[in-house]
Amino acid sequence: HGYDVGDPNAPDPVLGTSEALDALLNTVQEHGMGLLLDVVPNHLAADEQTNPWWRDVLERGADSRFAHFFDIDWTPARSSMIGKILLPILAAPYGETLASGQLQVVQEGGAWQLAYGDRRFPLVDLHGADLSGINGAAGDDASFDSLHQLLEAQHYRLADWRTASQEINYRRFFNIEHLVGLRVDQEDVFAASHLWVDRLLSRRAVTGIRVDHPDGLADPAEYLRRLCRLGSDELDDLNQEVI
Repeated sequence: HGYDVGDPNAPDPVLGTSEALDALLNTVQEHGMGLLLDVVPNHLAADEQTNPWWRDVLERGADSRFAHFFDIDWTPARSSMIGKILLPILAAPYGETLASGQLQVVQEGGAWQLAYGDRRFPLVDLHGADLSGINGAAGDDASFDSLHQLLEAQHYRLADWRTASQEINYRRFFNIEHLVGLRVDQEDVFAASHLWVDRLLSRRAVTGIRVDHPDGLADPAEYLRRLCRLGSDELDDLNQEVI
């Protein structure tokens, strides 16, 4: 429904570009109309392609400068998951998926990546090995040993989608695994995720804000107070209304 935001500081690419939005804003203002901005503060898409913050966390783990942006349990009860993020996105169990050759190392955009269907995950080669011959051959289980070892060294672990309810270790939007909770109660996370909103308010480009699911936030009232301060010290000066 459009609420799987990847980049909170740009319009939904399905709807148009920033330039197209500027043209819309100018036309709206010429006609004496206002624009209601729909913002999604509670979560972002757990999508390595559209969400650069999430992709950086998958690549660097707890050492990522964006790791604290999300509610991730880096020390779960299962010892093999310590320091890792569970990604329950496979259509079948991991072993079966691996042995069928559906997980492949590819080189795209000058970097090695793990391909699963049309998805691409970052890879950190901790051993400096040549990855060009690491893909196994379907029907030869032993040929996938090196690929398995490489995947075990990553900061994420791919798993059957059915494991989500028992083992997932990041906060989701309800039980939707591809929507990861955003810690917008942290001041730096709020600031980083509202740069675009702040710019629009500063130029008086929008006349109202609709907040998606403020009930899911750690402190809804404080979030709304911070939102009111964007663009100006006084909300009334901008004639904004938070609804």
